[in-house]
Amino acid sequence: MQRSTDELEEFRRQWKAEVEIKKHVEHASVEVPANTDSSQKNEHSAEATRNSSTTGLVQHVTEPESSETQIEEEAVEKKSAMDYYMIAVDKERQGNLGQALANYRRAFKMDRNIDYKYKQHYQTHIAPSITAEATTNIPSQTLSGLEESENDNFHHVVQFGREYVAPNTSHSPIDDLVEDFKNQSLEYIPADEEKPVLISILPNEVVVHVLRNVVFDSVRSVHNFALVCKRFLLLTRAQSIWRPLCEHVYHTHNIPKEISDQFQLDIVNRAYNGNWLRMFIERPRIRFEGIYIATCHYLRPGISDTAWNQPIHLVTYYRYLRFFPDGTIVKYLSTDEPVHVVRNITKHFKAKQVFHGRYEIEGDKVIVHMRDQETRPTERFQMNVNIKSTHRGRHNKLAWEEYVSWSDVRGDKTNYNLKHMKPYYFSVVRSYIVE
Repeated sequence: MQRSTDELEEFRRQWKAEVEIKKHVEHASVEVPANTDSSQKNEHSAEATRNSSTTGLVQHVTEPESSETQIEEEAVEKKSAMDYYMIAVDKERQGNLGQALANYRRAFKMDRNIDYKYKQHYQTHIAPSITAEATTNIPSQTLSGLEESENDNFHHVVQFGREYVAPNTSHSPIDDLVEDFKNQSLEYIPADEEKPVLISILPNEVVVHVLRNVVFDSVRSVHNFALVCKRFLLLTRAQSIWRPLCEHVYHTHNIPKEISDQFQLDIVNRAYNGNWLRMFIERPRIRFEGIYIATCHYLRPGISDTAWNQPIHLVTYYRYLRFFPDGTIVKYLSTDEPVHVVRNITKHFKAKQVFHGRYEIEGDKVIVHMRDQETRPTERFQMNVNIKSTHRGRHNKLAWEEYVSWSDVRGDKTNYNLKHMKPYYFSVVRSYIVE
């Protein structure tokens, strides 16, 4: 017990001695001589520098976080419905459907008509810039290449809206107008009184002969010719123009031309009162001046690094079907867009997923027999489609009726589900030449 008390007293003496020494040092630092001012200033400046450096470092670390947060808050505050909608469109294009849906919801919550406004914005600002950029990025090419690309002008037609319903009556309102024109004395009236109408020198028979050759390459050109004046309209309705075209379009394959022409003559007299133009307009037919395209889609799951978000990809592919007057067809399946494909689909086109075959027409039904010699040479395919019309034109839709295949090895028959088979719609390709 005595020992513990002695140790405690010793500890107290040492503590008091340390306190006295500390007080003495502080008192000595206050009474510093005048010649030490410079060193003191240096110490203060160094300390200030250290403090400023430390403060600057802290500011450098902390300020970006606050500024970034502020920028994000300002960006969120300044975003409009159009901004959210454009972000959603971009996310949907990338396959990120979750973020796309979230941004669509924000956009429509702010403006219920944002989809119509975006359509106007796209047509006014985005589409012209894309066209201009595509024009400036066209590589240099020869004059013949430019002419070829211009002749290949192509517009992919996709049908929307209700199904077309043919009128109940076969009487055309233009028939009465044509009969009235026939009773009039029609003369060519120049658009410019100081210039002559040179075509008036040609006899009507010569003009009709020219139109008879033009109509094989472009029916639209004859139609545009008829819109010029009343006299041109009467000339384009000459039966001698449309009879050769009908005999060519409705030619029955694998029989002599004379027998096929007689067969067409019997049909036009029996069903269309001998009017070849009316038969060409109303009777179902295959069009050769372009290509039939079916646009198809399917969903494919993607890969994500996180388990809570799985992207979904919308894959678009196309079925191409081109008919030729000699009874042959080419069918092509590809993910390439039509503008890059249609010019290559010729009678001798070869690639993967290319089918070659023949077709027959029975009324409004087209029966196609085909094979894929490259990848599936032991299978035969048959597709039955119906020729239909739409609001955009006549005979420009092929609706599925049946799609089957036979195996040459097993001898069995396979019926394909038509639920996901989209109809074909016709698109004109100006570079195609009707043989």
